[in-house]
Amino acid sequence: MAVPLQDLAMRTAAALAGLALAAAVPSITGCAGTTAPRPDRARLPATSAPAAPSLGAPAEELPGTRTLLYQPPVHGARLVGRADVRSDVPVWISVTCSAPADTDIRVEFQPLDQFHIPCGSEASATRNQVNLRSPRTLTLAVTAPESVTWSIRVQQ
Repeated sequence: MAVPLQDLAMRTAAALAGLALAAAVPSITGCAGTTAPRPDRARLPATSAPAAPSLGAPAEELPGTRTLLYQPPVHGARLVGRADVRSDVPVWISVTCSAPADTDIRVEFQPLDQFHIPCGSEASATRNQVNLRSPRTLTLAVTAPESVTWSIRVQQ
């Protein structure tokens, strides 16, 4: 099956960005002294991934906010990055995902919380709001099977 040149370029750029980011960001640890499973840090461009339905539009930007972190559509687990967030404005985490079969992905927003998002054969979009009592630097990671296509945007 031929892969459109634009898709191949996007996958390659995302993989290279992930490699550069993985080298610069420390590991993620959960609260209460537990260590969360780490997303795969050294990603190479996949030659073939299981077919997942198209996402359509990736996680959308909300009016009146600014994007702190954004991951274009990818497959599998990723360490998305770190963001400095303020305490005076809600933080919005928008996730879009699809998978060949019903499954969940885990979104970790450390050191605060983690949550699970259901993904299925039809693309779904979920938006979560986080309110902080004090400013923080937060680390975002997504754990997902290689068959799941997902996109995420963090805004404030």
